[in-house]
Amino acid sequence: MYQPGTANSPSLLLQALATFAGNAGWAIDLSNNTSGDDWTLAMHKGSCFLWWRANAGNINIQGATGYTAGQPVGSQPNVSPVGTANPGVGPYASYQFFTDPNNTYLHVVVERVAGVFLHIHAGQLNTVGGAAPCTYFQTTQWDFSGTWGSVPDIGGNYVPWSQASTSGFVGATVDGTFYWFGPGRPSPTRALMPVQRAGTQHRGWSRTPNQFNALAPFFTLPIFLERASGGTYSYVGDVPDVRLVNMSYINAGDEIVIGADTWRVLPACSKGPTSGTINSPVISSGNYAFAFKKIP
Repeated sequence: MYQPGTANSPSLLLQALATFAGNAGWAIDLSNNTSGDDWTLAMHKGSCFLWWRANAGNINIQGATGYTAGQPVGSQPNVSPVGTANPGVGPYASYQFFTDPNNTYLHVVVERVAGVFLHIHAGQLNTVGGAAPCTYFQTTQWDFSGTWGSVPDIGGNYVPWSQASTSGFVGATVDGTFYWFGPGRPSPTRALMPVQRAGTQHRGWSRTPNQFNALAPFFTLPIFLERASGGTYSYVGDVPDVRLVNMSYINAGDEIVIGADTWRVLPACSKGPTSGTINSPVISSGNYAFAFKKIP
């Protein structure tokens, strides 16, 4: 399912998301503004439990392994650390919601102003092996003033699936113990994410588009989590219906058809040049982009 629209504030964005998620088979456990935040939205689908909270121009998101009615998010079972996206107070140029009713994810892209995007990805990985349930959430944290460096994993500007980000986690049972894994976490709760310089997908991404035909292949987003022994990582799965792509010859919102599938390409933040110095445009994420499978 794909839904575009507009919203004037974070709380109105979450209210629109509640309707969209409910239509896609998510159970809405809580949706109101009585918890001390501008708006609180708790939901689950299967074993994936998510809390979204709008407050002061931010959207905070957390995961859990269950839902306890009448209790705040901090008292939920195995509640995660907080991930924060900073879309600002609004109004926004647009939003775009992506999901698959037969799968468990919600991918939210907010266009803060024309051409400048912010992401929140949440759901469950396409898992392999015994790691479970592999609930994830990933957010954009971007400094929209000043200058920054060359790729979206330095200078305090983080996008989903960045190895430098401190605002995204994967909850999984690995070697018999449940943890929330993330980059920079203490051992043995560390994660290896694919969006980083010299990362698992960066070398391929940086060598595209193909010079022969100018085509840009899509790269999956594989996730590796640390084992209990520490210092050893195992592949646990990848992100459903999202791909990393170099958008050198692609514009924001372009749609690419591959067989029976349509993919919509949106920048990590904003398409633009990067110089590799602190004088790069602050909203530019270069040619980093995500492609989302657009399901009718």
